[in-house]
Parts: sequence; C-alpha cells; structure tokens
Amino acid sequence: MGSGLSSWLHIARAAVSDSGNYTCTAGDTVTAGVRVHVLDGESSAAMQHPKSGGGRLLQRPTHLLLPLVTSLLALT
Repeated sequence: MGSGLSSWLHIARAAVSDSGNYTCTAGDTVTAGVRVHVLDGESSAAMQHPKSGGGRLLQRPTHLLLPLVTSLLALT
C-alpha cells in the first residue's frame, strides 16, 4: 500500500475561496494531490467520506483539517 508517509493540511477559518487543488511533495520522489471543496454552510454530517478512511472534516465548519497523503493511499 502506502510508503508510511503522511502529511496534514490545516486551513483555519476555511472559506469557499480556499477550494482548489493542493499538492504535497516528499523530497524529489513522491508527490500527492487532492482537490478540496469548501462548502458554505455545510456540516460534516452532510459530507460524503471515502470508505478507505481517507480525509475527515472537523465538526466546526470554520476549520478544515485534511489528511493529505493519508487520503491518497496509493503512494509507493
């Protein structure tokens, strides 16, 4: 599965304008990316989460804590 690497993206007071593509690079070998959608007024109960145990959204809609590499278990 993965290489054991993990990274976190924390966006305090996330806003719709923070939506977009984010990438993480480990040295010159591994690059992973994720598309983040920040929805105004949505709670985490309304979000769909991958069955692989990937990203999670905190209950407070003003904070976004996203496990970036953990969501992308295909790292080798």
